[in-house]
Amino acid sequence: MPTATLVAVGTYLVALLGLFGVVFVPPLTRQISGFTSQLPALVAASSDRLKGLETWANQR
Repeated sequence: MPTATLVAVGTYLVALLGLFGVVFVPPLTRQISGFTSQLPALVAASSDRLKGLETWANQR
C-alpha cells in the first residue's frame, strides 16, 4: 500500500471516530448518569418489596 493511501485511510478512520464520539457519547453518558442516579431508589424499592414479601410469608 502506498503511504498516501495509508494516510487517507487513517484520516478517514480518525474522522469517523470523532463523529461517533460527538454523536453517540453525550446521549450515552446522559443515560448512564440518569440510571446511576436512579439506582438508590431502585434498591430501596426492591428491598421494601422484599420486606413486604417477608412479612407476608411470616403471617401465613
